Amino acid sequence: MPYDVNIKIMSVDLDQTATLQPQAIIVAVSDDNVFSRFKSGLQGSRARLMKAKNYRDLKDILSRESVEWIICDNGLKEQDEFVWSLLQSEFPDLSVLVFYSSSQAKMPTGLWESGVMVIELERLIGPDCHTVFQILSILHESNIRMKKLRKNFRAKERLTRLGELTRGIFHDLNNRLTGIIGFLEMTKMHNPNLRDLDGVIAQCKQMDSMFTNVLRIARQERVKDIRPLNLNTLIREELKLLEGDPLYRDFVVKEFEFDESLP
Repeated sequence: MPYDVNIKIMSVDLDQTATLQPQAIIVAVSDDNVFSRFKSGLQGSRARLMKAKNYRDLKDILSRESVEWIICDNGLKEQDEFVWSLLQSEFPDLSVLVFYSSSQAKMPTGLWESGVMVIELERLIGPDCHTVFQILSILHESNIRMKKLRKNFRAKERLTRLGELTRGIFHDLNNRLTGIIGFLEMTKMHNPNLRDLDGVIAQCKQMDSMFTNVLRIARQERVKDIRPLNLNTLIREELKLLEGDPLYRDFVVKEFEFDESLP
């Protein structure tokens, strides 16, 4: 859903802006007259304006300056791509405000659906432009918090996908290990004198138990039926999972005392 800044709705306390830091704002526009009107309207304000005529200028300024807002002409293009769209894809954490002319008959496809903030040019450079930029100053702080929340969400989403991939790998390994154990046990059955196979089978079964535990944890299985549990066995199985950590396996001194009389 797009955000349309309406200066008639004054639900914010504009007195807060007195304590705000000066804003560094890039105005991405090819029309010199429009930029001059921006500059004239904001004389004496806390805003510091910089002009970018194209996407190359924008990237150059961003490499040198810390910027709070980019105010972009919705019609500004770079090799058939809208500059505001390029900004969204390459600099997703920046606060972008796209302006359009009231005389414009048709908006570019995707602008309203993209969720960027949109405002009519006449409001942005009119007599109330100071008010608009005061609102933007407050919105910038909220926008930063929103970007952080979005980053956290994306990180959790990546971890979820990684978890699904890992679970699939462990499931496949477990299936193959089950086949190997079956083959070894059949070989032992036909060749009972091969005592070395006992150790191999035992190690494979230990790996099988580890894979099963990992899959159980990944699926977050909940046992619905209540039944007796051997606590010592449960702890031993969980401790086996830690053996996959080289630091725990090789550098941690482990001393366990289990009460075998536990019910």
